[in-house]
Parts: sequence; structure tokens; C-alpha cells
Amino acid sequence: MLNILWQIVAGERFNYDDPKLMKIMTVMTSLSTTGGPRVRLGDILPSFKKVSLAGRRKKMAEVMKLLTETIAEHEESLDRDSTRDYIDAFLVKIEVSNQYSSET
Repeated sequence: MLNILWQIVAGERFNYDDPKLMKIMTVMTSLSTTGGPRVRLGDILPSFKKVSLAGRRKKMAEVMKLLTETIAEHEESLDRDSTRDYIDAFLVKIEVSNQYSSET
């Protein structure tokens, strides 16, 4: 499922043994399991919530780094007349919006 979503968003499909895919899957799995009972316990004891949130922030930083790198790669090879995926389409939309804003 992750491979299909990544293809739509980034136009890239991973081999199942690709280290990048493994890292994404590990981070996403840990994000979905980080917290659990501690989050509910954090409602009673706020210090537990801080521990849980610190782990989530670290994992989200890893996801943001991956996305930032992928977007930078797309910016370098962007063909405004032939978008390959969602990131390309979004970058073109941002450019058009910025051009329109600067004209008004």
C-alpha cells in the first residue's frame, strides 16, 4: 500500500528490499505504535505524555527529512510542461500562485 501511495505522490516505486522503503515502513509503523497506553496515561500523568511526544517528534522529523529531500530532487528535475506526479503538480501550482501574487 505504501508503495502505491508513494508512486502517486513522488512518481517513484520501490523494490521491496530497498533500504529507503524499509526506513519509511519502519518510521510509519513506529509512528502508529508510538504512544499507545502511555498517551492515555499521559492524560493522568503529564510527564508520560512528554516522553511519548518526544518519540513522535523524532519520527516525524525523519518523515519530514525524507519528504524535503524528495521535493528538492523534484525541484531540480521539474518539467513544468510534463508533470510526473503529485509533487510536480504541486510545485507547478505554487509557481503559478507566486507569479499571480507578484503581479497583483
